[in-house]
Amino acid sequence: LTYKMGLEANLAGNLRVTEIMYHPADEGEVDGDRYEFLELENTSNLPLDIGGISFSDGIRYKFEEGSSLGGGEYLVLVRNCEAFKEKYPNVEVAGEYGRSLSNGGERLAIEDKTGRKILEFEYDDGGDWPKEADGGGHSLVWIGEAEAEAGEAANWSKSAGIGGSPGSKEAEEGNDLMISDYGYGNGEFWIQFQGEARRKYGAESSMDLVNWKAVGQKVTGQDNLQNKMSFNLENIYFIRIKVIE
Repeated sequence: LTYKMGLEANLAGNLRVTEIMYHPADEGEVDGDRYEFLELENTSNLPLDIGGISFSDGIRYKFEEGSSLGGGEYLVLVRNCEAFKEKYPNVEVAGEYGRSLSNGGERLAIEDKTGRKILEFEYDDGGDWPKEADGGGHSLVWIGEAEAEAGEAANWSKSAGIGGSPGSKEAEEGNDLMISDYGYGNGEFWIQFQGEARRKYGAESSMDLVNWKAVGQKVTGQDNLQNKMSFNLENIYFIRIKVIE
């Protein structure tokens, strides 16, 4: 979230809700709703003046005057900033909204400072909407074309991973990462994989497939060469490798 002046794109058609974590999974006795978030994207290549716009249906949030979202950038609004930062420490938070997203679906609407609707649609937890996003740990992720109807279930998918990908582009299925070998030795578990040149890869560990934390060193892929990551096995039950950039 930035503050800019100058040439800007139109709000209507260029500001899009791209990810909704409306019903996060509970973590033991901890209510998952504290990890709610909503992601917005500027789909144009010019900055968007979002100063003074507000949510008029669903959550409650108003952007400060002078706020701008850069071309192609994302911003993340959350229900509970403190809880969210514990779970997603590397994600920048644009603001904390009032009211919770409905676990059963609801209408979301954004209007400009004159009251004109910029964006309006309804998500749901029934019918053809992804069931995994309803308390299963996944988020709703936009997969539709530019002119597609946001209220249609066919234009949304479950997130590729548990916890979603707030503030960044959703990982595509069938990426270039291929595990070629793995093993254990000298107190360490290692994974060998072949990636794409110049892409950076990182690893995360989890004990419950819900909470993940970065482990090991980041690796830059090299064409036709095997890349290797090693990890201390203490308190690690699950490992995943992600494309960082």
